[in-house]
Amino acid sequence: MQGKQSQKEVRKDAMLKLAMGLLVILIIANTIQLSRFGEIVERVDNYNKGVVDELGGFRSDISSFGNDINEMRSFLLLPPKDYSYAEKDTEINEDRTMETSAAEQAIYGFLGSYIDEKTAEKNKEAAKQRIQSLYENIGKALVDEGLSAGNVEQNGDIYSFKIFSGSEPLYAVIGDIKSDETIIQSSIGVGQLKPDDLENTFIAYITGNKEEVIKTKALLAAKKTEIGTLVESPEISKVLVEKKLSMQTEPLEENDALFFPIKSSEGTELLSISLARKNGTYGLKDKTFETGEQLATALIEQLRELDVSTSMEKMIAARRAEIEAILSEKTFRDMLKAEDLAADTAPRAAYNQLLYDIKDSKGTVKFSFVIELSSGSLKVLMDNREIDLFTFLQGSKKKP
Repeated sequence: MQGKQSQKEVRKDAMLKLAMGLLVILIIANTIQLSRFGEIVERVDNYNKGVVDELGGFRSDISSFGNDINEMRSFLLLPPKDYSYAEKDTEINEDRTMETSAAEQAIYGFLGSYIDEKTAEKNKEAAKQRIQSLYENIGKALVDEGLSAGNVEQNGDIYSFKIFSGSEPLYAVIGDIKSDETIIQSSIGVGQLKPDDLENTFIAYITGNKEEVIKTKALLAAKKTEIGTLVESPEISKVLVEKKLSMQTEPLEENDALFFPIKSSEGTELLSISLARKNGTYGLKDKTFETGEQLATALIEQLRELDVSTSMEKMIAARRAEIEAILSEKTFRDMLKAEDLAADTAPRAAYNQLLYDIKDSKGTVKFSFVIELSSGSLKVLMDNREIDLFTFLQGSKKKP
């Protein structure tokens, strides 16, 4: 009896140890699962945060648009609408939100244009009055400086007049209708005149800068002549003719420099020579030059390296590279080989075409891939018929 009882206790103890072991394993497994679940929840939270941020930006855009619309509605003495989407709103309330129709957008678009025109008219009159008043009240100051003023002229959106030293223009005074600003231009750049003290700032500017303007104007004139002579030199003019390039001898003027664009036969600017107002140095790409000789050497080098291909020529080159890469692919060659065919990877030229022939084992052309030189179109020539290559994209799609 005692032996049986001892065996039962041993079994009980063994079962208890086994249960404890299983419990430990379950706890470890549960801990791992909870950890993984936590990682998944964190990733989902991050994703949701991104979505919320996107929605927040979207709400902000809509709110900004609604504010603009309501400004125009208030101008018409119409009640404002609520175009906002608050974050606390989880459902669309049809009584509170109203869609802006195409007609409403068009009407407000017209109204904005109308207001802009009215504003432009007011600015135009104000600019005209400012320029005219300035013109009439600066006579004595100009005489004291040995200067004179030309007539007030209107050209598009500006009123202007020039100031001369003898017959040489030194300054241009400009009243801009759109910006409602008055500026003074010269060889040294642009000066801003204060609208509330127009005459005094004008007089201070022309008297304070007169000598520098005269000096800079003479320097830039000499440098412009040097650039013109440089472009007409045999070596540079030869390269320009060979590459069908032209240079704009009348520069584009900006505040700090003058620019002489060099353009392709299509009128695309490929290169530009700059001339600094401050010190008369030349610029080409990221380098500066003190003398015309230095500029000429760099310019010839740049012109020779310049890619003057037309946009069509660049398209044809890209088409050739694309076709030849495909014809050289092992997968493509294997497909042809299975049909007892082979591809010529170099094209043959025909009128307005480059043709890549696909031949059988006897050398007979079965079909050709074609690049049309006048348009860059890709075609297949087979049985004396030309087919647009890209129609096979549609043909390869199976209908459901």
